[in-house]
Amino acid sequence: MSQVKPLSFADHGALCWHPSTVPVFQRGQGHVPVALDEIAALALQVPLMVRASGDLAEPAIPVRALEQALPAFFGQGGRWSTAVIPWALRHGPFQIAPSPLGDLVLVDAGQLVPVADQGVGAQPMFLDDGTLAPVTEHRLIRLRAWRESRIAARKAATALQQAGCLVPWQDSAEWRIVDAAALAALSEAVVGKLHRAGAVGLAHVMQVSRGHLDLHRASPLPAAAETPPEDAFLQALRGGFL
Repeated sequence: MSQVKPLSFADHGALCWHPSTVPVFQRGQGHVPVALDEIAALALQVPLMVRASGDLAEPAIPVRALEQALPAFFGQGGRWSTAVIPWALRHGPFQIAPSPLGDLVLVDAGQLVPVADQGVGAQPMFLDDGTLAPVTEHRLIRLRAWRESRIAARKAATALQQAGCLVPWQDSAEWRIVDAAALAALSEAVVGKLHRAGAVGLAHVMQVSRGHLDLHRASPLPAAAETPPEDAFLQALRGGFL
């Protein structure tokens, strides 16, 4: 039974969460979406590609597609080991989902503990007066900002896709990398349009990340396999796009 429910004082007022927890993300578990405001820092540390479906596209870390490269990016127990951790792995127990009345904040109660058992580092979800605790409010503000930045990243990647500036990586039907020659051949008008969409900057950052991909060029794509159970938040992200 799902433990994901709308955030409320009635359901979560006596519970705590751990802001510093980074979930285990094992090899073989699909991909991690990234937002525009974090992509430059991530490109210096991990492989990035564009995940495409028709005319839609989104930057992401291709975890399963680069399965052989994972020991360099994951530590003991499958936890992320680079200095910069993707925000999609730092959201805590929260999700934000659209609804007819606006954004709805959801909470995975499976990641919460009772106040009496909170332990070191745990923080209350709410204050005694029923208002959000400052640490909870700050995380939700940051999550909303990440969501908007992720939408911007989608738009930039989709603009590159529609301009013909992405090519398949290792004949993949899903993953794309930047075609530098196609980008250089574009007219000034098209480049200006891409620049306004944030796509030119994205293309340059993707080229920086290309160095990580080149290190693992010889690694074959793994055969399709059943994706292991994973974090409810990442499941929700994939359910909303691609």
